Amino acid sequence: MPDLKRALVVEDDEPMRVLMVQRLEMHGLVVDAAECWIDGKRFLTENRYAVVVCDNRMPQRVGELIRNNKGLELLEWVRRGSELNKEVPFIMHSSDEESDVLPRLTAQSAQFSPKGGRPKYYEMVAELIKNKN
Repeated sequence: MPDLKRALVVEDDEPMRVLMVQRLEMHGLVVDAAECWIDGKRFLTENRYAVVVCDNRMPQRVGELIRNNKGLELLEWVRRGSELNKEVPFIMHSSDEESDVLPRLTAQSAQFSPKGGRPKYYEMVAELIKNKN
């Protein structure tokens, strides 16, 4: 059973990550924060969550290439094989709405929250937590 008051934030931009954690804590959540998808994967292996908020564009160097959509890969890993969090609500938080990402999020039962302006994920998280109580 997931901890209804525990959230995971996976965001590579430190000021954004700190702000996200603070805002979610204001909703009464205990928040774990990961700087990269590898740390996020570790948290998801060790803990159960009520919700995950994850940036899609987290760079990872692979040889000479830089791959950016590690958030989507983390989501797909969770849905495929995370024993503790396979069904966790997942909110992808990203600065751009890539046309190829939105259908993949829908297929994985995830939601999208654009960065910029007033992010929607605060309200999305509050609604998810309220519906589970």
